[in-house]
Amino acid sequence: MVLLHELFEKSVKRCIPINPKYKVIRLDQYDELMAYFDTTPWGIHQKEIDAQVREALHGEPTPC
Repeated sequence: MVLLHELFEKSVKRCIPINPKYKVIRLDQYDELMAYFDTTPWGIHQKEIDAQVREALHGEPTPC
């Protein structure tokens, strides 16, 4: 809402999904959302890729 509020005339109610497996992207829940994505197969694979890139650039593995 903060980033796009100037584009719209009306406010949009915050969405609360009925099924908790679905996530709503909200800036006020950034830490919770990032923790969720870090535990998905995509997030785990992304960490592996980041480590490989750091190793290729710096010559040694570095912690995330």
